[in-house]
Amino acid sequence: MEFKLDELNKETFERICEIQTPANSVISSFGVSKQDIENWCKKTYSKSFAEAYYYFAYNGKVKLIEAMIEVAKKDHRIEKHLIRSAQKSGITQNILIQSAESGNCEAIKIINSLKGKKSR
Repeated sequence: MEFKLDELNKETFERICEIQTPANSVISSFGVSKQDIENWCKKTYSKSFAEAYYYFAYNGKVKLIEAMIEVAKKDHRIEKHLIRSAQKSGITQNILIQSAESGNCEAIKIINSLKGKKSR
């Protein structure tokens, strides 16, 4: 699906970045040059394309992990996956910490599991 730059809106751009679409694919899906999308990001977000992409892609990871935390309340396998992922990824660990600080009991439980595994 190809968009034109004048059809591009913030919501579409943000959602494409949030679902972890590779940066080159984001550019090619709009059928414009890298410079065009760079200028659009500067005008729209006052950030470069790379900065805007990173920001929205990171938000997508946050939303995904938060959704997984919700599922982990019901499914032990997801909880184990989150623990393994957090052990390997600083991003996952930071998101779990932020979620725990906001009072998410399941995130607190997962973080406590991480602490237990590290101390062994």
